[in-house]
Amino acid sequence: MDTTYQQYWDSLRKKKQSFWGMGDEITKKIPIIYPSEPAPLIDSIPVEIRRVNEIVEDANYFIFNGKKKVRKIPFLSQLLLKSQMPKEENTSGQLFLTIDPEWILRCSNKQYTSWESCFAPGGCYHFSAKEYTTSINIAMAMITNSDMTKIIGRKFVFIPSDSYDGARKAIVFFAKHYGTFPIHYQRSLSAYIAESIFGSDKDNWRIMSKEDDCRAEEAEIYVVDVDNAGNANFKSGGGKAIWFDQSLFVLREKGTEIENAIISFDSEEEEDSNSNEVECAHCGDYYEEDEFRCVYYNNNRSYNLLCPVCVDDLAVMDEITGDYIYSDEAVEYWHVDYRGNASYTAYTTEGYASRNLTEIYLVSGIRNDNKLCKYGSVYADDVPNSCVKYDGEYVCIDIEDTDNSAILELIKKLEGEDDEDKEESEEIAAEALEEQRTTDS
Repeated sequence: MDTTYQQYWDSLRKKKQSFWGMGDEITKKIPIIYPSEPAPLIDSIPVEIRRVNEIVEDANYFIFNGKKKVRKIPFLSQLLLKSQMPKEENTSGQLFLTIDPEWILRCSNKQYTSWESCFAPGGCYHFSAKEYTTSINIAMAMITNSDMTKIIGRKFVFIPSDSYDGARKAIVFFAKHYGTFPIHYQRSLSAYIAESIFGSDKDNWRIMSKEDDCRAEEAEIYVVDVDNAGNANFKSGGGKAIWFDQSLFVLREKGTEIENAIISFDSEEEEDSNSNEVECAHCGDYYEEDEFRCVYYNNNRSYNLLCPVCVDDLAVMDEITGDYIYSDEAVEYWHVDYRGNASYTAYTTEGYASRNLTEIYLVSGIRNDNKLCKYGSVYADDVPNSCVKYDGEYVCIDIEDTDNSAILELIKKLEGEDDEDKEESEEIAAEALEEQRTTDS
């Protein structure tokens, strides 16, 4: 990479890692959580036919106007040239989300891909890929072979920022893909972004395809320092020409309004200044820009730039996203190792903990009414050996009780006292009944 772009990347790296929830990484492997499914073929029907018919697609047929059924492949073969017939997209490759400039610059390089585009070395917009590396708002999703020597498919991903505070906007654009990118990979990618980057439930988000007028949504996004926005129809301004492919999918949180959203590029200085010092949002002291950290509130969107001293005093690392979060809003939880021992405590947001972690009740003894005395609860990312399930709840006494003997002893004592009381009551009742019989006689 050019020295100039390397400098831009070096200055942007930490902020971009935080923005995309990467922690210390710049390429994140994404789990495939959905099963393979056939790609829809309805888009292959010429638009003139779709415009005048109501068409529904099922596993093997197109259904026209609720009546006539035709087999999909034979029908399309009558309409399209052989070269136009849709190809089945299937792969067993690995899915990644990356902000690594080296991978982004390989996006259409014939050494790594089976295609060429205007982003290829020597292409008419080859410099656009370099400019993408300078934007905090742009990452690349890619599918690679097992040893990561080839890119099987890729698409660029855009998350706009708020023009005032720089926070993520709850909308994600997925540009058209090159190569192979099956729909279940797209769904897995969307779920990961909703849950791991935004810290939200994926069911609170809606995926819109090109057929849902997602291009209209793009008109709300303003692109800073760009004068040619390609097919994307982003509003644009400034003096650079950067190409955007159209978005085929848009992921948006339900019930949110998208205002003051921007996609910005850092490859031009806005101010003529020799100082890189920035003011801390908490203490007001000035430090070099690369010393600051983004510290997020509990919703994992709004954040402040804090100096190293204030980060130590006010923040903890979210173990799940890799972001810094305010410690007074963080939830402490136990990390359980592969042996089943609660090996150390970590922190995350309350929303993530309540949805994904196991709540464990801490017990101090037995109450007067012969019930377990609970004095609090903690979260854990698994059920440690120190816990047992009792009355439908996970309970434990001490994190160090690695074989749960203490809580089992307490429950045994509790249940034993109950049995003794029951036996004692039965004996008293039997004696009273015998005495009554003697009196009657």
